Amino acid sequence: RPETVQQFLAAVGAMVPALEGNPGLVGYSLAQSMKCGTARTLTVWRDEAAMMQFVMSDEHVAGMSKAGEYSSTGTVTTWKLPRAEVPVPWETAMARVAATEPSY
Repeated sequence: RPETVQQFLAAVGAMVPALEGNPGLVGYSLAQSMKCGTARTLTVWRDEAAMMQFVMSDEHVAGMSKAGEYSSTGTVTTWKLPRAEVPVPWETAMARVAATEPSY
């Protein structure tokens, strides 16, 4: 939502130190389009436990609890892949999201 862009960016900014500080993070990419009103996050984790440590972090929970204020919908998906398929192209991630029902 255009009127909440600054609040959204602040919430994302608050999550980045928790994300980058997680020793199980392999890598991440953020993308947004002001023209289309979209924001995307792609993360690659060593294992599910490391991912869940971030997902349940105070910073992520605080940001996600306000997701409905920032957007009208969102989709979360996860999948496992072999190391040889990293880095994950955005096209692959976007195809996965397109095949998934919105999370909220």
